[in-house]
Amino acid sequence: MCVIKDNPDIKTSMKGFTSDIDAVSSYPSNTVAINLSKETTKREIIRIDGHSKEDFKINNINLIFGNTNAISYATNMLNFPTLSELNTLIE
Repeated sequence: MCVIKDNPDIKTSMKGFTSDIDAVSSYPSNTVAINLSKETTKREIIRIDGHSKEDFKINNINLIFGNTNAISYATNMLNFPTLSELNTLIE
């Protein structure tokens, strides 16, 4: 990010957000929270055509956080209609 007020052309190492996850120290609590294991996983999606690996990773990490994010995942990754678009179809 360019955050130096006196010289806005200088790029710094500061980041506005990161999508990195410390999976080593969060294991096993994350796997317990999302019920993820070889016994509970039937299929694993490894890619969706038309999406970058980074986009896929960010959206899949976001998916574990609940139903609201599942709607966002379906619209972002699977080209489902948004809730607003569905609402116009119903009216």
